[in-house]
Amino acid sequence: MAILRFAVSLWLVCLCCFSLQAQSEEPLVRFEVQLDQTAIWLGDLLEYRIRLYHSEEVEIIRDNLKAGDIHLDPFTLLDMAVGPLRTEQGQGLQIIFHLTVLERSAGELIIPSLNVYYATRQAGSLGKGSGIETHTLVIPERKVGLRSTLTSDSRDIRDFLGVRSTSWMARLMWIPGWFVIGLFAVQGARWSLIKYREMAGGAQRIDKKTVEQRALVALNSLAPMAGGEQLPQRCLEIIQIVQGAIADLVEVEEVTALTPQELREELIRRNTGEPVSDQVFKVFEECEALRYGSLASTDGERDLSELIGSCREVISQLARL
Repeated sequence: MAILRFAVSLWLVCLCCFSLQAQSEEPLVRFEVQLDQTAIWLGDLLEYRIRLYHSEEVEIIRDNLKAGDIHLDPFTLLDMAVGPLRTEQGQGLQIIFHLTVLERSAGELIIPSLNVYYATRQAGSLGKGSGIETHTLVIPERKVGLRSTLTSDSRDIRDFLGVRSTSWMARLMWIPGWFVIGLFAVQGARWSLIKYREMAGGAQRIDKKTVEQRALVALNSLAPMAGGEQLPQRCLEIIQIVQGAIADLVEVEEVTALTPQELREELIRRNTGEPVSDQVFKVFEECEALRYGSLASTDGERDLSELIGSCREVISQLARL
């Protein structure tokens, strides 16, 4: 019985020694992880750097360290680089990831864990040759904060699910706003109408000035009479010039179909004033009398010149209305 107790105790002591020796051994591959930022904004560039340190008998397997095989969701992998690393501790390997986040999913982001595979050579059976043994090194996940101007109660604009109903008190506050908008709309319409009338009035004055100048030029262009037989023709031309000016300045339709008296009444109805209307009537009466020879005068050329002067005065007065 004593021998059995001694054997069990010896076995336990050896087991503890082997366990302590295994714990005291250095790992075959050591790693360091570094982030250039602890919190980022959407669209920021994040550099994720992994350094692996190992002895010469260890070989890092790079077959799975390619951009197409790396998945670090929710991060987007923009670029990566893998290169040797030589330090005082021995050989090593450096892996650099350039990451970004394009969509907001939570207030905290997690870079998932990454498996790195490496191989070691072990002596073969009976001390002959050597065998290759593969191992897996797990790089643990890392947390990265996500900066945002939104509060915890804010809704994400990108993931907006609906329109929040507005209370009756908030809707009541719309009334002053709509009232102010209505006032601005009315004032804007009044201002536009005033400007339109000013522009229309200016265009009308310019048009009347043009009509007056055209009529005066036409009267001045009448050739002097060569004889008394041309007097009726000149009177007809004067009547046509004055009728055209009245049609353009006062906008009297069918002015050629009106008698002098009817024309006078139409001008009074259009608020041209009795003095101007009477003068127009007198001009047409004198022109008709001179045309048909009923005017008691011996000098037709002088009478025609006086008639043209009266027509100039009438046209100028109508243009100033």
